[in-house]
Formats: sequence, C-alpha cells, structure tokens
Amino acid sequence: MTTALIIIDTQDSFFHTPYWETSHFESFKQNMSDLVNYFQANNLPIVKVLHVDDVDQNSPFCLLNGFVKPMDFLPSKYDRVVHKTVHNAFTDTGLLRWLTRNGIRKLVISGIRTEQCCETTTRVASDSWLCGGICVGCHAHVCNDKSVYFESTFSRGNSSSHRTRTE
Repeated sequence: MTTALIIIDTQDSFFHTPYWETSHFESFKQNMSDLVNYFQANNLPIVKVLHVDDVDQNSPFCLLNGFVKPMDFLPSKYDRVVHKTVHNAFTDTGLLRWLTRNGIRKLVISGIRTEQCCETTTRVASDSWLCGGICVGCHAHVCNDKSVYFESTFSRGNSSSHRTRTE
C-alpha cells in the first residue's frame, strides 16, 4: 500500500493573519520536519496543499500578495502541489484523481488549521474512497502532534481549545 504525506496550508499567509500564534510553532516545525524527512528518506510522495483566496485581493491568502508559498522550513520540491479555495484539499483540485492514478492508498495528513482543513480533508478522503468505491480499503490519518490549531470563538462568544479537547 503506497502512502503519501499531505501537508495542508503550512504557508506564509498565516504569519499575516490576526490569529497567528507562535506558542506551539517550534515543536510543530520540528515534528513536521521529522515527518517530511521520513517520507523523503523512504522515497514516499509528498503533496503540498496551499489555501488560496481568489476573491479578496487584500487577504494574505490571495496569490497576488506573495504569501501563498510554503513556510521556509519545508522542502522546496513536492510530488504534487495543489491550490484549494475551500476547507478540504479535494474539491476542484484534481488531487483525488492524482492519488488514484499513482496507486496511493494511504494518506498521512498534517498541517495548519487541523480543526478545519486537515480534518475536513480526512473526512472527504474517507467519503470519496470508501463511499464512492474509488479504492476500497484506503486509509487517512491526521497527525495531531504535527499540526497547528487555533482557538475558536463560537457565536455565543465561548472559546474552545481544539488542542485541549483532542489530546
């Protein structure tokens, strides 16, 4: 079973958002680097997913501003790079087709906004593969210790820590 690493939204855009936190960033960088090194050493494919805002030109996620690029500690070369405009890495990106064509049956998913983009990508992968019958027996796994979470504020003003609830 071929495994691919999917690195989601680990891009410079986040350094320019009001919610960027540095509290867990150093350990995240080390854990992510270890994961990347493992995949590189074993000649396993690595996919980079970048979030793009194609509507708001003032957004740090707009391609025109120059921030939509992998963070410096990540490799400069990938087996596949896709741009997404929604929470999951599959909608309108061609990623599922690429994974299927390359015989990839297992995903290791890591990145930024675990509570949104990484987990949503995992759910869509599961739905696409298992419910759609594209490749029965596929697996997707989120690496919580190799991901970054942000505090969430709900409509009632309550704050919640995804990290606290999932560790």
